[in-house]
Amino acid sequence: MRAHRSRVLAASNYLIVMTLLPAALVLSGEARPRAASRPGPKEALYCPLEEEEAEEEDLSSDQGSAYNEALAGGRVEVGDATEHLARGKSAHSSGEAGGLWQLADGTSAHLEHMLRDRVAPLLYRYRWRLMVVTAVVAAVALGVVASSLRPEDEMPNLLPNDHYLQRIDFLLRSVFVSQLWTEVNVVFGVVGIDRTGVDPNAFEELGKPIWDPAFDIASPSSQEHILQVCSTLQEAAEELAFTPAAGRQTCFMQAFADHVVAHGHPFPVAEANFTREMGDWLLDPGRRFTSQIGWVDGNIKLAVARYYVNVNPLDATTAELRRLFTAWTQRLQEGVEVTTAADFRVFHTSTLWLRIGLEHSVMHSASLTPAISAVAAFVAVLVASRRLFVAVASTMTIGFVVISVLAVLIMWCAC
Repeated sequence: MRAHRSRVLAASNYLIVMTLLPAALVLSGEARPRAASRPGPKEALYCPLEEEEAEEEDLSSDQGSAYNEALAGGRVEVGDATEHLARGKSAHSSGEAGGLWQLADGTSAHLEHMLRDRVAPLLYRYRWRLMVVTAVVAAVALGVVASSLRPEDEMPNLLPNDHYLQRIDFLLRSVFVSQLWTEVNVVFGVVGIDRTGVDPNAFEELGKPIWDPAFDIASPSSQEHILQVCSTLQEAAEELAFTPAAGRQTCFMQAFADHVVAHGHPFPVAEANFTREMGDWLLDPGRRFTSQIGWVDGNIKLAVARYYVNVNPLDATTAELRRLFTAWTQRLQEGVEVTTAADFRVFHTSTLWLRIGLEHSVMHSASLTPAISAVAAFVAVLVASRRLFVAVASTMTIGFVVISVLAVLIMWCAC
């Protein structure tokens, strides 16, 4: 069934190209002003071929007469006369090789006559109907494509569902997953990454972090600010899809504050004692948070509050990921706005958001590619033909073929 559809689609495209573009060119020829003595549309289109045939007949007649006279007079040998005649024909052919209606052999001549005598009259007779029908079909096809120009909500299957590789992929994604928890990291102390001189194709080269000069975790205001952000996120645990299997999720600052208060010390810790107490806490009771603290030259430059959400990145729909991303962004913004004691950048990051970024990139490229392709096709045809109408007609024909093919494929997939 699919092979039959492919053949029908290919034949339809060929038919469109063979009819729509010539019809547009016929209209172009008709629109040009004609003298009273000029032939009609059909003759005007194909008179170069007839003139060439007449010239060839005259040339053959002249060369044949010269050939016969040379032989009769005995001035040249048979071989010399034949060579002379061949040179004359070759020179004529070379001079007209670039002509529009040059015929290569008998097959092409038959095709030219068929197009001239059968196809051209039909195109000219129904030229306006053909253009109107094309415009209507193009409008419908464009509507179908425009209404369906959006990414799939779920990851598409590359193979049929009953294919053994697709079944294995389903088992790995949705049944025997090695990790149902996905990390969402809330980052403090970084404003960006300097990727100057980094090879974009080398995935192991990440660049250099740009530290936030406003971030000073040792100050009491920064400690309170981080604690407030973590508390706001924890209050929205259900909305943010915290995984129940991870237990009560606390960030490093919440755990550090509980440790300090449990030992009878006030929180926030005084700036002079913060680095020492944080270091002592990370050595034993807070050692599981060691990877979330970044030290540079004896000072904390980076802090990460790590959470786990109950979302499988391979099996989640795009709508679920968008909703979760929006929820994290809003809740994090609420936590930042609660207190203005500190002013440093806070953002969240996760491998879950990669699909959202990829979707945005694909949609952006998909919106630019048709325009770039159309401009490139128009310029190429214009340079080759040096005729504006031919370039416009060719570009519109190509666009109609592409739009119609996309519309047919979309409707087939929907069936």
